[in-house]
Amino acid sequence: MEALNQALGTVAGYVWGLPLIVLLVGTGVLLSITLKFIQIRRYGLAVKIISGRYDDPSETGEVSHFRALTSALSGTIGLGNIAGVAVAISLGGPGALFWMWITALFGMATKYATCLLANRYRTVHEDGSVSGGPMYTIENAMGKSWKPLAAAFAVFTIGASFGMANLFQSNQVASSLYEAFSVPTWATGLGIVVFVALVIIGGIKRIGAVTGRLVPLMCGIYIVAAIVVLILKAEAVPDAFALIFTTAFTGVEPAAGGFAGIAFWIVLQQGVRRGTFSNEAGLGSAPIAHAAAKTREPVREGLVAMMGPFIDTITICTMTALVIISTGTWKLGSPPKVKASFYSAATAEAPAVERGPTIREAYDRGGDLRGTDVRWTGEVFVVQKMAFEDRVGLHLGGGMRESCFAVFPRSLGAADELQGGERITIQGKLHGDVGGAVLTTFAFSTVFGEWGGVLIIIGILFFALSTIITWSYYGDRAAMYLFGPRGVLPYRILYVIVIFIGAIYTLDAVVNISDILNGLMAIPNLIVTLVLLPKVIAMTRDYLERHRG
Repeated sequence: MEALNQALGTVAGYVWGLPLIVLLVGTGVLLSITLKFIQIRRYGLAVKIISGRYDDPSETGEVSHFRALTSALSGTIGLGNIAGVAVAISLGGPGALFWMWITALFGMATKYATCLLANRYRTVHEDGSVSGGPMYTIENAMGKSWKPLAAAFAVFTIGASFGMANLFQSNQVASSLYEAFSVPTWATGLGIVVFVALVIIGGIKRIGAVTGRLVPLMCGIYIVAAIVVLILKAEAVPDAFALIFTTAFTGVEPAAGGFAGIAFWIVLQQGVRRGTFSNEAGLGSAPIAHAAAKTREPVREGLVAMMGPFIDTITICTMTALVIISTGTWKLGSPPKVKASFYSAATAEAPAVERGPTIREAYDRGGDLRGTDVRWTGEVFVVQKMAFEDRVGLHLGGGMRESCFAVFPRSLGAADELQGGERITIQGKLHGDVGGAVLTTFAFSTVFGEWGGVLIIIGILFFALSTIITWSYYGDRAAMYLFGPRGVLPYRILYVIVIFIGAIYTLDAVVNISDILNGLMAIPNLIVTLVLLPKVIAMTRDYLERHRG
């Protein structure tokens, strides 16, 4: 299984390699140019539509513009906003945020076009319910001969819904609550199952009602906390922005204390890749939610949808990044979380374990470590120790290529005896995105102390729950497309069962498979968007000529 998982991780790296990134960003650039940067020109109109000014309950659809947006945001706002940003900065330096902004800016045009098409070519059933998304756009706009491409997208969507959107999210919530409050993983899994089942049984209307409250609440709490940090670190914010812009084009020079130099290509790659993971522009998931909006004007829903990357990446991810940079914690280098025993020379003798790659080597070689176990054993120095109520945080030095920050439960004992500068040996599992959450936790902890960790756990809980709920609808509509109404209930039952499995087991191979399928979703979605670009331009021109407000 370990060999299989490594192979799947390699495949996932190829899927999310340069060609797909170029296709995603290139499509956004092309759409921005041909649509005359509608994401900037019509930003104000989008805000008016979201406010409800153009809502008409009698129009076809199931949810309002606002609830369609919050449903889609529930699927995109997740661990990537907490952990993904930290990983991008730790691997690419502060300049990675600049390229995340660029990805989001052009991604707004991609979201506009894909969601406009999904709303235009949706299928309205006899009971008034709506099914839409790239699979319906492909078949309804391009004909039956394109159905295999539509079916492929639906299969990819169902697969992705079970992995990164379900197994991974429930596992991280369960493990976080266990480590912080000793909540049994089975209890967390059962609680999530009950909550999600009660929500998704009502379909998009109930999902929209829940996310319409949950998304503003979770975003508001997180943004307010970040603003508090930035106010207290106000003198460092201008320098943070300066670092973002200067290192975006120059890379990062090697620094003392454990941070390796970073080339420009790494900065660019991490910014684009993490930006795409964050807002999912072009992957084809959000159009499924926006297809359900009540409107007879697809362009309106496109305008609403384009606000997703702005809220997700340009707003929330920027907050996370500024907190990490302004507090100086970005200098700690790569921040994987080490879930392991550790040994002090004064208290125990480290077992003989073959040395694996260093943290930086593992990242350089494998890129994204989500779902991958990398064993790393080596002597390091404890540069700094932070004691919380039930855990100990250690800034681990030992050379530029091995520096990290790790959080250990206090129950491991030896942590209480460690002093600054003492040698220890660590062995265990490194998880890239969870590690990013550790760095973000440390950044908030510099202001809030132990409450910084609680804040991140609350964020993980809210963000993960919203992702699980929304992706259930994405898979639901894909099952409807492939199997008809009879396929929906079995899918929902299986979905909630998988939530429980994810909470009590770490299924790394399944997560890697899902990561592959998630990337493959983008290909059919971008193909249909590019083929139908003339219709997108025509519909946009027609609507804007009729509505100049």
